Amino acid sequence: MRTAAKLFKSTYDADIGVSTVVIKTKSGYFTGVAKVHPEDTSVQSKFLGCRIAEKKAFRDFYTTELKREKIRFNTIQDAIKDFSHFCPDNEAAIERLKVLAKKYRINILSLEDEILKINTELQANKNYLKIIKERYKRSE
Repeated sequence: MRTAAKLFKSTYDADIGVSTVVIKTKSGYFTGVAKVHPEDTSVQSKFLGCRIAEKKAFRDFYTTELKREKIRFNTIQDAIKDFSHFCPDNEAAIERLKVLAKKYRINILSLEDEILKINTELQANKNYLKIIKERYKRSE
């Protein structure tokens, strides 16, 4: 899944060993923070800290997107339920409702696909962060 996210700000504070990354998306700004070990002062560690902070920012973004898409999904499902209880008298109104219900079902399929993609990206980010955390634990 491609996101329209842009790196807004990336900093590393050498005094405390903290990397901070801010990404800008259509949903707002998301911040990720990672602390590198005090004895790790190499450029590679600083880069890894920024990479972890970036993954954390994206994790927050995907979590927010997932919540938003689930709300849209539930809203459309509720609308379909409401239409199923509505019984218009004339044929033209019935046909319009059928077309509208079909559009809602197509939207639901699209949203289910989007939710699956977001879940996949979210899980990939969580797995990456878990692997990095395990590597740090082993190196201590």
